[in-house]
Amino acid sequence: MIPNSITVDEINNAKPASLGRKFAAMLYDGFLLLAILLFVDSVPTVIYGEGIPADSHFLKVFNLLVIVLFYTYFWSRSGQTLGMKTWRLIALNERNHVMSTKQSFKRAVLAIPSFLLLGAGLFVQIWDPEKRSLHERMSASKTVHYRPH
Repeated sequence: MIPNSITVDEINNAKPASLGRKFAAMLYDGFLLLAILLFVDSVPTVIYGEGIPADSHFLKVFNLLVIVLFYTYFWSRSGQTLGMKTWRLIALNERNHVMSTKQSFKRAVLAIPSFLLLGAGLFVQIWDPEKRSLHERMSASKTVHYRPH
């Protein structure tokens, strides 16, 4: 279901999100994720008196899981993270509905290589006829920019 703050008309008139808006939303979300990861990573120190070494493979995988779950939660709940709300972006399935948890998880996992390969999967949208990135195409989803009336 689309959030109450966005009308069906706004979704129907939405345009594919530009790379600039996507990067701006990722920057906003990056600050929020940094705070979340700092908190989550400090829990073992508070409980056990010592932290997990920063170069630990466990910590890297755990942090990646937290990031995937962050996006999965927000995309399946409302289609928007805080950064996406700020830039008036919404992640939808191909039928203009908020994605299921399974589809959101798939999209988040597929976004990892897109992002880690110097954003190569994101830049695919420059040549894509529907202006979708590689992970959006592979997860049957899209990100659109809506304008309030």
